[in-house]
Amino acid sequence: MRLLAERESSGVLVRLFWDDAARAHEPDVVVEYEDRSEDVVVTLYPPRDRALDAFYHPNAYRGQACSYTRFSVKV
Repeated sequence: MRLLAERESSGVLVRLFWDDAARAHEPDVVVEYEDRSEDVVVTLYPPRDRALDAFYHPNAYRGQACSYTRFSVKV
């Protein structure tokens, strides 16, 4: 998996990855959203043509077509 872009602001880290090893019908674009203040990590699999939009506006994609979402909780 290759990191294509990364940005961070106010404790929120967003990364855009490209998975060269993805097979047909597997997601090849991954956006990871981490809110360190809330200790929440969300992994999004947007369509290729929406990759940059999901990178710049990940919260707009959190409720739509997320194949996998992982939340961690502070203890």
